[in-house]
Amino acid sequence: MNNQTIYGTIRAFFGALFLACGCAMAATSNPAPTPVTLAECLEKALLDNLGLQQEQRNPEISREDKVIASAGYDPSFQVSARHSYEKTGGSSTNADSETDFSRTDTDAFQSGIVGVGPMGLQYEVGGALSETTGSYNDSADGNLGATLTQPLLKNFLIDDVRYNTRLSDNRLNGANTQLETALQTLVNKVASAYYELCYTRENIRVQKEGIELAKQLRDDNHRRVAIGAMTPLDEKQAESQVAAREADLSNAELAFATAQNLLKSLVYSDYMAVQAIHLDPSDPLSDDPPIIDASSSWTHALQFRPE
Repeated sequence: MNNQTIYGTIRAFFGALFLACGCAMAATSNPAPTPVTLAECLEKALLDNLGLQQEQRNPEISREDKVIASAGYDPSFQVSARHSYEKTGGSSTNADSETDFSRTDTDAFQSGIVGVGPMGLQYEVGGALSETTGSYNDSADGNLGATLTQPLLKNFLIDDVRYNTRLSDNRLNGANTQLETALQTLVNKVASAYYELCYTRENIRVQKEGIELAKQLRDDNHRRVAIGAMTPLDEKQAESQVAAREADLSNAELAFATAQNLLKSLVYSDYMAVQAIHLDPSDPLSDDPPIIDASSSWTHALQFRPE
């Protein structure tokens, strides 16, 4: 095998390799369209949108704050136990007599529940037991009671616990309102981005048809110039129209790519993983104008708009 044959084989091998790499890169940069409907986009956005996930945590935080604020009304349990020992005696008044020692042991146990109520009420429920044993006598006693204290004016209308609880309620209501607003805003953004993608896709088709018509006009004008029925200036104007339509096509493709990225950012949480996905709206479009009643729209907005 001569050198020319070897070089030819090497060139053919690298040529096939470059062609395969080019085909693979083209397949990656131009993925197959993925048909999606508006309902699928909305469902995916409600599950994976990062902004909505953050808003969903705010009511949970406010709900925990309310639980913490109302903890001031939780009662406390108190218990105590005590043992005492006393020894007396063992002294004498003369050398012939000596008194015996006297020992007394006392065990006491006390427990109770103490707390405050919403209107400033202070309560205490508890009991106590005690037992005394000694050298000469034994005794035991116990008691059970409840104490209620209700101030007439102090903390009657408001106290620290009620203030913090009401403040937590307002924060929870505000967080729920913000969440509902975020839901409605997300739905509107997804629908707007979906139909914007539909518009840019159709605009690309229209611009391609415009290029074909401009090229046809350019070719017709070229033939007219060739037979002397038109001036060369008219032919140049037709060529400029072709260039203008091609520029419009480039702008339409850029707008389509921008609409793709916008819809992906609203629908998917892992934006990098969906770069290779080419969304293709599949919902049929209708040119029938919607029938809207202004009065009913105002009434519906006043009833259901969160703000």
